[in-house]
Amino acid sequence: MYNMTNEDIDGSKPRVVEFRSTRQGTNPLDPVYQIPKVEIRQHTPPKFLRDAISNDDIEGSKPEPKEKWKQRDTIGVHDIEGARPKPEKMFQKPDFMSPTDINRDEMFATKRSTNPLEPFY
Repeated sequence: MYNMTNEDIDGSKPRVVEFRSTRQGTNPLDPVYQIPKVEIRQHTPPKFLRDAISNDDIEGSKPEPKEKWKQRDTIGVHDIEGARPKPEKMFQKPDFMSPTDINRDEMFATKRSTNPLEPFY
């Protein structure tokens, strides 16, 4: 029968007195450091694949020319019938001294008797 031990495996037993290190020995009074070095290379411009903003190659992606249809004036009302005064009244010059707009004959015609000697109730 086999006896199961780990004596044949290196490093499987603790080593209390022995210390191994892969570091190089350094003098703390005169340390030597490995400073990282950088190689600067020339900048290469990126390869032009396509303009991501321009969509000239897609049909219908641009608006039609402005002259195709006449645009409606959104503020003016000259194309709406009845939205303005009639032309004959618009161009008449009123007589500012004429009081006909205040005291027309038909407005002040009354059948009321105003004789105080012959009152009519």
